[in-house]
Amino acid sequence: MLLMSKVFGPLNVDGLDRSTLVWVMKLRNFQALPLQTQNELTARSEAEFGRSAKQKPLFQFSGAEKKIYAYFRSNASTQPSVFENNLMLMARIRYFQWMTAYETGTPEAKAALMREIVRDMKYWQEIYLDFLYAADLPVPTLAELIQEFEKMIDGFKKDAAPVDAARIDTFKYEMNRAIAANEVQGAVQKVSDKVRSTFSEAVETLFPGSGKKKQQEKK
Repeated sequence: MLLMSKVFGPLNVDGLDRSTLVWVMKLRNFQALPLQTQNELTARSEAEFGRSAKQKPLFQFSGAEKKIYAYFRSNASTQPSVFENNLMLMARIRYFQWMTAYETGTPEAKAALMREIVRDMKYWQEIYLDFLYAADLPVPTLAELIQEFEKMIDGFKKDAAPVDAARIDTFKYEMNRAIAANEVQGAVQKVSDKVRSTFSEAVETLFPGSGKKKQQEKK
């Protein structure tokens, strides 16, 4: 009863502990709450579970729980759950916050913000995959992940004014461009590291001890 009163009663967002916050996200309809409370819950959830959180979400499921997830995966409802709607709402709030900050920022601020956004997107992708692995659910391909991302962004345009729908699409383009550039940079870095490692191994094979000599010269 005490837990339910914290979940459905007046919300002290900053005072919610981690487990109660999870129950609030699962059972409380955020759309019925004031906009200020929605923003506070979004910030609180990100602080508790986001990239800068002290403890990232951990997933451990029993055999029975995995069967339940598998069942609902195979028999997906056309009606999203309260939890899914809340996640969508918080994602939309964060997206609009990012979008507004990007539109009004200096070129330097825009570049810095987009770097943080890319890091956040990669973090949440890892969390999503961690959940799928823990639940023994199929892992989507890159194409399927992109499709899910596009579907989510399109959902943000529901009931949006035409000018806001255009802003959403423009910012999505900027995000996609930054994510693609980051992936290319990462791939190039991996190739560069591999080439450097292979070259060093080859030199060491042809000239034993040369690597140690170079290290001593640096010192």
